Amino acid sequence: MEKIGVKVELKDNRLQEFNSYVEQLTKDGKGWDVWLSAWSVTNAPTTGVAGSYMPNDPYNLGHFVTKENTELIKSLSSKAAFNEKYQLKQFHKWQDYMNKETYIVPMNFRYNTFVFSKKLANVSLDDKKSYNLWENIAFTK
Repeated sequence: MEKIGVKVELKDNRLQEFNSYVEQLTKDGKGWDVWLSAWSVTNAPTTGVAGSYMPNDPYNLGHFVTKENTELIKSLSSKAAFNEKYQLKQFHKWQDYMNKETYIVPMNFRYNTFVFSKKLANVSLDDKKSYNLWENIAFTK
């Protein structure tokens, strides 16, 4: 890597055990310039998605904190956000802000595919119904 002008060193000159790695990142993140990790988020544009970028969230592994970011995230679950158009507008503002800041760079995205038999009833992948998807599914004849 030095040939291209990047000097890379292992933290503490060794590979990190997973639990220690996560503990160090969630605690203060000191000593890390670049790290790779994975996590998933919900599909609703609320603090459930963006919440891991809040100042006190342990999964804000990049420890990125700005007033504007926090205000935009809070707006996603505010009383005004009960209006879906407002919530979507705020979510797009937050996405634009995050793209501009690019302090975290997603490397890939994964999509899930669900295949259901015609013998099943009450199947819905509607986001509003996904929390109780499995309890409503029934077999038919």
